[in-house]
Amino acid sequence: MSPDGIFQRYGISLSFVVKKQFADNGEETLMVLHPKDSYTLADFTRKIVGEVHEMRESTEKDDSETVFAFLQRLPRPLMMFVMWILRTLDFYGKLPLYLESFDTNHTTVLLSNLGSVKCDAVYHHLNNFGTNGLMVTIGELRHEYRLQADGTVRAVDLLPLGITVDERIADGFYFARSIRLLDHLTAHPELMDEPLDKPAGFEY
Repeated sequence: MSPDGIFQRYGISLSFVVKKQFADNGEETLMVLHPKDSYTLADFTRKIVGEVHEMRESTEKDDSETVFAFLQRLPRPLMMFVMWILRTLDFYGKLPLYLESFDTNHTTVLLSNLGSVKCDAVYHHLNNFGTNGLMVTIGELRHEYRLQADGTVRAVDLLPLGITVDERIADGFYFARSIRLLDHLTAHPELMDEPLDKPAGFEY
């Protein structure tokens, strides 16, 4: 963290919750991915599917499950004291890197695929803990008929997104340009076959 309190990330990270079994009492675990600059959308897909499958097949607890299980066993006053220490360390940017490594609140973006449980996208709340300032939820794919510019009607596939951003990480001008870039990428999906580090060639 710089002296003026601004965090500078050293890479992109994505996180989401993995439901190990689709049941009310099914266990959950956290996943954090650090994509390489050479990744394309297809690489993302293979990486996520592979990691999720591995987590669901594994019977061992990962680091996040171990830490949370330990905290849950503490007497409530002691747990509150430990959490106060963690919040204080986080406020000064001194939280141990081990804890940040699996904490979704310390990633670039937190994703939630609600479409996988037949739900629509929602606007997820932000947490005043960690460095995450971008929450994205993905709804269920749906089909609609849209009127085209030439007066014809065409069936289109729609994927709803709910995006919540912390206005403290950038100004409205930057957010507006980001939305225009996202709109350009969705209108030209072939660009997502290119590596992350390749410029999209979009003129604002």
